[in-house]
Amino acid sequence: MKNKEVLRYIIKEEVNRFLKEQDEQVRITFETNPLEYILIKYPTLQKTLVSLMSDAFKDYLTGVYIMAPKPTTFKILLHNGQYFYLTYLGKAYECEVSGRKYYLMGIGEKQRAILAIANLLKLGRPSSSEGPSSEISAGEEATSPAAETPPSQAEEEKTES
Repeated sequence: MKNKEVLRYIIKEEVNRFLKEQDEQVRITFETNPLEYILIKYPTLQKTLVSLMSDAFKDYLTGVYIMAPKPTTFKILLHNGQYFYLTYLGKAYECEVSGRKYYLMGIGEKQRAILAIANLLKLGRPSSSEGPSSEISAGEEATSPAAETPPSQAEEEKTES
């Protein structure tokens, strides 16, 4: 009798544990949290990002995009607008930073990839992005006298109506 009760208790605990795990996985969907969803779906990606950037890699990322299904290629977008690619090659990832490729199986290549990513993080916004100077010039154009309708034309339009 006692063995049956112990067995029932163990089964009940395992079922509860399993249901909790399933509930946690169901809560995270692509729509609610795309970054977490991709990291759960591709656990080797998370391990690689930790080895390249540290446990706090999420602080430096804006997003992770799946660019190609085979070979699985990810575009890792950094908070400063820079990006790099990770391509899964079966046993390890290949990291492409600023056009240079690093196969992450060897320690030397991995260290060079880490330094290249650190250099990307040091950079500011990419040169193609619009900065404050372009916003100011756009604002000046909108308020320039050439953009405004002269008062005499505006009065003539009102009288014709």
